[in-house]
Amino acid sequence: MDRRLFLQSFSALASCGVLPAQAATLSSPTVAPEAHANFTLPSNDAALRVGVVAVGGAGNALLARYRDQLPGQPRAIALNTDAFGLVRSGADVTIQVGEGFTQVRDPHTVRFLSQRVRPQLAEALSELELVFIIGAMGGAAGSGIAPMVAETSREQGLLTVAGAMLPFALEGPRRRQIAEAAFKALARRTDICVALDNQCFADCAGEETLSATLALAPAAFLPLYQSIWGALGSEPRIALDPADLRHLFSGGAGKVSMGFSSTGDQAFDELLPRALAHPLFGETTLANATALLLCIQAPPSALKMTQVRKWVCALEAKASKATVFWNVTVNPENGSKTALTVLARADS
Repeated sequence: MDRRLFLQSFSALASCGVLPAQAATLSSPTVAPEAHANFTLPSNDAALRVGVVAVGGAGNALLARYRDQLPGQPRAIALNTDAFGLVRSGADVTIQVGEGFTQVRDPHTVRFLSQRVRPQLAEALSELELVFIIGAMGGAAGSGIAPMVAETSREQGLLTVAGAMLPFALEGPRRRQIAEAAFKALARRTDICVALDNQCFADCAGEETLSATLALAPAAFLPLYQSIWGALGSEPRIALDPADLRHLFSGGAGKVSMGFSSTGDQAFDELLPRALAHPLFGETTLANATALLLCIQAPPSALKMTQVRKWVCALEAKASKATVFWNVTVNPENGSKTALTVLARADS
């Protein structure tokens, strides 16, 4: 069905009052799968071709730990100055930046060295449509390599999403300054760039153990990946158009924040408040939001249109200046789990 006709026929259910919330059906061209390096693209002709690029030691470690939990069979690419980190990443394609014999501690030097491997990265990104970048800002490798990866991805016209882990305050002001500068450079080169700030989790850690707190920022990459991938490439019931997603978040200097929550029962009314109260979302985000994306993942037959309308209307009431997009992904593999992820761009 034509997207505009779909919106017109759906508006009676999808809105309350004057509601600029939008939904779109996704129509992807058929592309024959081909092999790349040691990686074989999914056999489904219509499958969204996704890549995950892990940069630096923290990014490589996250890829090794969570790759099996990333749906869609993404092509895994790892870049690092450390050869051992690349081996441990388990990536399909590994690219070493620099000689690897000496420890490079200056992110500017690493950024310069990363330009030499740009042709290798461009080849590794070929045939993809959606690219996720994950790494920690503040160190030399992640801070130096990530902006180059984003720039190369965007030059190839790929929808580019980044999750950037930021350091704890106790790691010192210099590391924080490097991280913030690298994050800004990364955000300018991506369509969506979300700060996975360790300090936000530390402020709310309470009596959590150190190991549990350290795991929170890396684990937050999963809902970011799953929500965007689900909206664009997992046969969603209500899908997003990639061009709409790019238009919604690109442009300007707005900060993109994320909140998420999930439940294994029918307690749907609690999901949105918990997502908006997430440490990464921020108390003032909604008031300043100009764009909101609500990603809903639910098992078959568990979600009613009236509940979706409640969530969308609640967001509209709290963020009167924002354009709201939403999508629904029905994934039988989730069992009884229902999850919400809210992405918001708020102008400074």
